[in-house]
Amino acid sequence: MIIPETVTYGGKTYIVTEISDGVFNDCNELTSVTIPNCIAKIGENAFIASENLTSVTIKSEARCDNAGLYLRKGGIRYKVLNKNEVMVDTKEYESPFFNSNPQKYSGDIVIPSKVIAGNTFSVVAINDAAFAESIDLKTVTIPNAVKTIGRDAFRNCIHLTAIYCQAKSEPMGWDVYWNPNKYKVVWGAIDKFK
Repeated sequence: MIIPETVTYGGKTYIVTEISDGVFNDCNELTSVTIPNCIAKIGENAFIASENLTSVTIKSEARCDNAGLYLRKGGIRYKVLNKNEVMVDTKEYESPFFNSNPQKYSGDIVIPSKVIAGNTFSVVAINDAAFAESIDLKTVTIPNAVKTIGRDAFRNCIHLTAIYCQAKSEPMGWDVYWNPNKYKVVWGAIDKFK
């Protein structure tokens, strides 16, 4: 889906400036979207339940954090925050109108510092409870790019043996309860990023 910069109707040309609330709701056939520079506003839950996006190209400066805009890359689900940043997330839907069906992660997960999926996004955060209850998760590797981790991010991951962090110590932006079960954390794990 390429959102046009202009539309012509009745012989007049109009500039497209907004994506309305819920307009692409539940569009599971949608795999890529391009948002042009002329878009000043992206409505709340504009893309909610469109769960198959693998490419998001955003040229606009409009905020995306409430748009329900998610993409999947390399087995990880990301919430698009703006044209430059994403966060690791697991919540399928943030709307009270849909049932939640959170993704569970398994095996060894390496979070990249950047995701190339249309735009090149920096992975700057891990959302609250992003990996919670992922009982088959073995290890997680977190790059320096991650500046915030939410509460209960690794709650009840009963087979998690280690969290490898490129940071040499816990960053100030990480919630006090990001690792509530006190799983082993290896700080300064540079070799995991080679």
